[in-house]
Formats: sequence, structure tokens, C-alpha cells
Amino acid sequence: MKSEPKKGVIYSGLADAFLKTNDLKSALQVAEAGRGLNDWDGMNVATLAAVYAAHKDYKEAASLQRKALERARSAKQARDEASRFCEYLMDAADTEYLTNLLDVIKKEVAHRKEVSDHYQRAEQDRQRATEEADKNRNPYKELTR
Repeated sequence: MKSEPKKGVIYSGLADAFLKTNDLKSALQVAEAGRGLNDWDGMNVATLAAVYAAHKDYKEAASLQRKALERARSAKQARDEASRFCEYLMDAADTEYLTNLLDVIKKEVAHRKEVSDHYQRAEQDRQRATEEADKNRNPYKELTR
């Protein structure tokens, strides 16, 4: 940590080691130091979430787990991260917080769906245009070029 204080993976790795050895106080100190970094690159955010969950700070754990969910790189990882996210939310059992978070997530989902639909329509339009161009193509004209 002293030689590369901005390298996020060090903090999450060390927090994970402390968590696995049941040194929760040290795990929390390292997790909080890691959270102070501006660059989360390489950091295992789910590990930091687990540290806060071990301290029964489920709101913080859910907040971090949501970031881990957003960073998932495969469908399986997204399922795992989403499962832990829901678990932390349920453990938080703060109705107002859950309601507000659900509203934010609904808006994000709607926006992502809108963007996805836009790209799908654009791809369909491009495909139709290509098919139309192929259908109207005169092979005899091309031979004389």
C-alpha cells in the first residue's frame, strides 16, 4: 500500500484477507482507505461490500454491491452480484431507502431499454436498407462497369 497507494486492487485484496481471517476492524480500515481513492480501477468492490456487510452496515454494503453489479462482465457474475445486492438490501430493511433506490433503478432500466431499443431499430433499418439495395441492384449494370 505504501509503494503504490493508488492501486485499488491492493486495498480490496488486503480487505479480503482481513475479512477471511476474521480481522473485521482491519478489514474496515483498509476498505475505507480504498474507498478514498479516486480511481476504483482493478478494485474488487464486492469485497468492500462484504466488509461493510460483516459490520452490519447493510446500506453501505448495498451501495457498494450495486457498483459491483454495474461492473459485472458476464451474465453469471451479474447474477451473483445481483443476488448479494438484493441480500444486502433486504438486510438493510430500510423501506424509504429501498423505495428511493428502486425508483432510481427503474429509471436506469427504462433509460437502458430506450437506448437498446434505439440501437435495435437502427440495426433493423440498416438491414432493411441493405436488403432493399440488394433487391434493386442490377447485376447487368455492374458487369459493364
